[in-house]
Formats: sequence, structure tokens, C-alpha cells
Amino acid sequence: MHQSILAVTLYIFGGMTPGDYLEKSVDVFDFATGKIHKTADMPSKRYGVRPVTVGSKIYVIGGHNGDASLDEVLILDTKKDKWSVGPSTNVTRDAPGTILVNDKIYAVGGGIEWDKPLDTVEFLDLKKNKWFMSEHKLHAKRFAPGLVQLGDYLYVVGGYDGINALSSVEKMSLKTGEWSNATAMSLARWNMAVAVVDGKIYAIGGNDLKSSEVYDPATDKWSILPDMSQIRKGATAQTYKGHIYVFGGSGNDGKALDSIETFDLKKNQWTILAEKLTVGREHAGSAFLPTP
Repeated sequence: MHQSILAVTLYIFGGMTPGDYLEKSVDVFDFATGKIHKTADMPSKRYGVRPVTVGSKIYVIGGHNGDASLDEVLILDTKKDKWSVGPSTNVTRDAPGTILVNDKIYAVGGGIEWDKPLDTVEFLDLKKNKWFMSEHKLHAKRFAPGLVQLGDYLYVVGGYDGINALSSVEKMSLKTGEWSNATAMSLARWNMAVAVVDGKIYAIGGNDLKSSEVYDPATDKWSILPDMSQIRKGATAQTYKGHIYVFGGSGNDGKALDSIETFDLKKNQWTILAEKLTVGREHAGSAFLPTP
């Protein structure tokens, strides 16, 4: 979902605001200046979206409109600040894991509803502009998992199986499409933020957690990191110049946060920024625009 490419700006889409109101607004965070501004609203309100950047366009996949999960894919042309509609997914997906690999966008798991999670995988072939179902399913159903790439594998981290939050991790071979079990996290997490830095996976917050942990494939172990200032469930994250930025989520009181917290990888500590989102956002989605 979030890769360790040097980003310039981060687009943060929709979500739920304090009071559980749905949002269609979009915030843009400039990493160089540390400032937030707004851009063109989405055509409709939604949360649980999972955006993916393709060139100068951002594909906003799935989510929930308050009544039902969505198969709709919205496309933002960031050069024109205009929206269009892309090809629909085969299955409605609220809070799937999404990622771009070569000319394919993968959508992994998610849910018809939060308590009706999915174990299916599909991918959008950008050359054919069509979604295809993978013949290989996840070993577990996973609502709101994290999804990242390490080398020739996609790692799906945690999620909710309809009964319990999961600590388990699976990895998919990009060569065969087959899933296998990987080393589980220290804690069960869903609706967490994830990031990759220097070949390591960071799982941040989720559930009612303010803790984070990191997976080092060299040792095949997860290690607990210092706690954030408060719980962050449904936050979103991106890396920039040795820091992990974590945006929004719901906090200690269960209300959507407008704050931004950063983790300094060298100092191993968290700091809250003075800049804030234009509105508190829980279950928002984000995508970066990398350096041209």
C-alpha cells in the first residue's frame, strides 16, 4: 500500500470525521514545506478507500459509502485536479490492501462489510484496463490488512477475520501468485498503518493500540518500537527522508484525529507536528506523488 519511494506530496482521501460523518474532501501534504492544503473533492463521500499512484494519476479503490461497500474506482488526474471513473473491481471491497507492481494494481482482502471479510485477490491489468480474479486465495480472510512489497513478494499483514484481529502474516510470490505463511507479528492488528523503509516492514497502531513494530527479513523477527503519543486506529502512513509520517486515525476517545505524528528512524522516537489535517480523518486512504 505504501512504498519507500521518496515522496514529494501525499494525497489523503475521505475518511470519517469526528462524529462519524463521511468525508469526500482531499488533503494534500507537502513533505518539503510540512504544510497541508486541499484539492478537488472526490465525487462522493466514502471511507476505507485504498488509493494507488500510477504516474500523475491516483486510482482510489473501493471503500464504503455508509450504506454499502464499493466496487467503484475513481481516478484523480493530479495535473488537472479532475476526477474520472475507472474499471470497477469484480468484488466490492471496503479497506482492502492495495499496491502497484509493474503494470498491475493488486487488491487483496478487505470486506463486503467489516464483519464479512474477504480472502480473495484481484488485480487490475493497466494495459488491458480490466480487473482479473486471482486463482490463489489468502489462507485467512482479512478485513483492513496492511499490504507492502519486499523484493519478489507481497506481504499482507494482520487484518480482521470476522471474529478476531490477526497477528498472522502471509506473503505472495509475484512469480507464481501463491500465498505462504510468514512470521507473525508480536500483536494482533487491523486498521493499522504500514510502511517499508530500508527493506523492513513497519506496522503502526491499529485496533486500540498506540504501539508499533518492525519486521526485519534478515533476522525474520518482529521487534516492538516506542509507543506513539496515543492510540491510532485507521491511520495512514508514508515515509520521507528517514521519517515515517502517520496521519489521523481515531484516538484514545475513539474520535477521528487531525494530528500528524512522525517517527525518527535514527533517534527511535515519535514527535507530533504542529501542522494538522484540515479535518479529523479516520479510515482515510492516502497515496504519494513521487519525485518526477
